[in-house]
Amino acid sequence: MPSSTIGWTALVLTALACGGDGAGTGTSPMAGGSAVYCATELPDALNAFVSPDLAAADLRPLLFSPLVLYDDTAGVRPHLARSWEWQDEGRMLRFDIRDDLTWHDGQPLTAEDVAWTIRAAADTAMPYFRRADFETLDEVTAAANAVTLRFAEPYAAGLEPFIALPILPRHLLGTVTGEAFRILPYHRTPVGSGPFRIRGRTADGSIVLEANTTYPQDLGRPLLDRLVLRGLPDASTALIELQTGGADVCELGSSSARDVATAPELSALPLEPARVQVLPLDTRQPPFDDRRVRRAVSAALDRTQLAAAVSPLARPARTFLPAGAARWLDSAWLQPDGDTALAALLLDSAGWTRSGPGALRADAQGRPLRFTMVGPRPYENLLTVVQAQLRSAGLDARIQLMEGAAYIAALQDPDARPAFMALAFSPDAIVLPNPGEELRTGGGSNLASYSDPQVDSLVAILGTVIEDGHRRAIYAELQRRVALDVPIVYTIHSPRMLAVGPRLHGVRVDVNGPFASAARWWIGDPGAAEPAAAR
Repeated sequence: MPSSTIGWTALVLTALACGGDGAGTGTSPMAGGSAVYCATELPDALNAFVSPDLAAADLRPLLFSPLVLYDDTAGVRPHLARSWEWQDEGRMLRFDIRDDLTWHDGQPLTAEDVAWTIRAAADTAMPYFRRADFETLDEVTAAANAVTLRFAEPYAAGLEPFIALPILPRHLLGTVTGEAFRILPYHRTPVGSGPFRIRGRTADGSIVLEANTTYPQDLGRPLLDRLVLRGLPDASTALIELQTGGADVCELGSSSARDVATAPELSALPLEPARVQVLPLDTRQPPFDDRRVRRAVSAALDRTQLAAAVSPLARPARTFLPAGAARWLDSAWLQPDGDTALAALLLDSAGWTRSGPGALRADAQGRPLRFTMVGPRPYENLLTVVQAQLRSAGLDARIQLMEGAAYIAALQDPDARPAFMALAFSPDAIVLPNPGEELRTGGGSNLASYSDPQVDSLVAILGTVIEDGHRRAIYAELQRRVALDVPIVYTIHSPRMLAVGPRLHGVRVDVNGPFASAARWWIGDPGAAEPAAAR
């Protein structure tokens, strides 16, 4: 496999360079036409306020107008909010709201809509799945085009929670709360304020969107007349549809990048932020109650080879920081990787020795260092490579694959939890990442049952308002402790992917999701036949 890595990477980089933007076509962006977007599945609820589905989150900037969005420098930029100001040492935040947006039903979007949405997000009677972002919110007021938030304590999360929050129409939803709000038909066909509005759903479940022609030009008024969202669960079918003109752009797993790279008419774009594939090791269960064994597992892995086995778009991961948070990275404290000498030294010191080259490591009683790696079926490829690498270090790692629901149930039960697990974490934050739940004692995603009072203290500090120099020092110390303790082995960053067909141009992606540039998508050959789904 390593011998083929360079070739595949070169092919994928060539495809990425094309970018689907029509470069070299000698044409300029043209308005009009329809495009078809396909994904593995479409969410039933399109409103990210009530749906934790990643697909619903992807649609947020397409159907709604968030207050702010990510920029290109791991920060935030204005969107619905023209500007903002922090006061009272971070206890008060004032947004200046644009006054030139309307809801898709023609009603003006006002500061009162923004204030009501934020209050609803903090209301325990409302089903906002990220309500914890606003637990310290005391008061929200609106006056003219300004919205002012007051917090019980300095608000440490900054502006990032407002990227995830879709602003909703108070005139349609303001009288509904609780369970009645959660089951509203609105969530399937929401009236938003974004660059596209919902026209309807077709018999096959496709969602038809049309351009919002009143959307402000500086925010991105669409060039396309219509965008059809289509569910195609099979990646092979999606690729055929792209090649034969049945679809224009499809979201696929990054494992399909090799197939895209061999199709000259297609191009591939990695979708950030990438998920990080992790191997939590239960620190209560032998042999992983010994941190030397945990560090040896990390050192025995060659993450470059792991990434190549999964996808040409995958990249090694050796810390809890998401891929987009490079500003906080301390390269001196990454988890050990591809260091067979260190793995051997650690295992020898822990009493797991080899009787000869190639033999399994065993303790003083001759019992082999044997354990089972448990994961969902899509992780078979990754775990097979991990198994071979650990076997080279003398560890006998067996593989057990489980169906998704059963696996999740096992992870949620501390008494049924495997000692060696495989899963993926999606970053909740890029600007100010906080690894609290996966490393904090008792944290909901602390599958390793890891407990270190100093780590708990450092995580708590990250949840307060601190200046960047202090924050950088906290991240560095956390990275040092995670590199030495290895409660979770971070393996690879695995992004999703957009595969772009030959008709569609202007496709760009960033951490705001697959539709970050949808307003600038355009059809390069107006004479070409439209996909049937777009007619």
